[in-house]
Amino acid sequence: MTNFSELEELAKKYAQLKFQKEVHETFNRKQQMEKLAENIIDYFSQQDFQFPLDEHVLSSNGKTTYVYENNSTFQNLFEFLSELLHLPIPIMIGAAKFGPGEIIVNVQDGKASSRELKSCIAELKNLVLAKKSKMT
Repeated sequence: MTNFSELEELAKKYAQLKFQKEVHETFNRKQQMEKLAENIIDYFSQQDFQFPLDEHVLSSNGKTTYVYENNSTFQNLFEFLSELLHLPIPIMIGAAKFGPGEIIVNVQDGKASSRELKSCIAELKNLVLAKKSKMT
């Protein structure tokens, strides 16, 4: 299973470098940011990639809401994804809205919502991985 704590930490380092004026490392700032971006994207290429979702979901008004375990938000990760994909937060993929704190799927039925979520996660992964091919 994907370690989202590590993933969020990489995204946080990316954000810090993005706004940092001086870098005291041997690599320049741009190279460090590219390496961090590649590392973040690599997480999305893992076969077992999945968001750490709480087992309790809320379904009402034609929507199903999934929250992340431990009420996590992954703010830095979503800012990175927003920048990478040139999409606003929440990131809309198919019938799902991916954002800090929750994923909302515009399907109320539990099984149908779960299938749609899996499909939307697969599409999100494809979009992210397509960006890596353009980086190399």
